[in-house]
Amino acid sequence: MTDGIAAITARIAELRTRLGQAAPAASTSASGAAFAAKLESARAATSAAPATAPASTTHAHESSPVTGRSKLTGRMRGLINEVDQRFGPFPTIGGWRSDGGIAGGGEHPLGRAADFMLSSGGAMPSAAQRAKGREIAEWITDNADRLGVKYVIYDQKIWNPSRAAEGWRPMENRGSVTQNHYDHIHVSVN
Repeated sequence: MTDGIAAITARIAELRTRLGQAAPAASTSASGAAFAAKLESARAATSAAPATAPASTTHAHESSPVTGRSKLTGRMRGLINEVDQRFGPFPTIGGWRSDGGIAGGGEHPLGRAADFMLSSGGAMPSAAQRAKGREIAEWITDNADRLGVKYVIYDQKIWNPSRAAEGWRPMENRGSVTQNHYDHIHVSVN
């Protein structure tokens, strides 16, 4: 390694001479050994430093409004915060509600479900909003284990980790844009 550093140092000196530049006083070491020692020290310090999280694709915005936030489980609040920071803002995020909208109540009354709305008032989302919905749903399924996802519903399809090999499965027609989950991504957690 020292020979390589010495060769590089010699080449730099040669180029400086050609360009008529004087070598800086601080860089006149007798050999590359000092530089090699510094390099090894820096490598050791770097490998001992804690790893940092990869760059995030989150963006700054005010948090989207969440209904029933105080009655959601910690896991659901964490998922909402992460999805909202990464993909928001949303017109609203439907969290806890007393009526789960399905027989047996579903996960909303238990504080374990959220609806990330892409449009408002039952309107069919635009093509761009639907593409964003697919991106969000895929990100959630890609991170399902870490997020504790039980199932995801979007675009009249359902996905859950226990049947992940089947991919997104079609659902029956429930009668409206909202009931068929065209205008929102529904996520339930364990």
